Amino acid sequence: MKDYQKLYAYLPYFEKLSRDNNGLTDGKNPFVSEQHLLYTEYAKEMVEFAECFYEVGFVDADYMETLDEYGITNADEMDCNIPTADERLTKAILTKMIRDERFTSDAWVSYVEKSG
Repeated sequence: MKDYQKLYAYLPYFEKLSRDNNGLTDGKNPFVSEQHLLYTEYAKEMVEFAECFYEVGFVDADYMETLDEYGITNADEMDCNIPTADERLTKAILTKMIRDERFTSDAWVSYVEKSG
């Protein structure tokens, strides 16, 4: 089993995220640094988490097939399955979430808001 301790170190950051009058925040810094027409700049912690995700190899290259095998077809189903997901499904869900931002600006904001 690979060492994912670097990823686990980001859990407190995500647990602290909440919405205030200025948007999503960890209590100190905004989740979104800047929004532009075609892309979103995120907090340093989120960008570092995404880089760490690739660095430690927590990627499922076949994430779409994995999600299909588990019968997951949308973001709501991903969110419902996170609490009981095994490692394989967790990798697939996280890979989809990380990759979605590459193709859809604000995807990460949407996922964080959904997880409430």
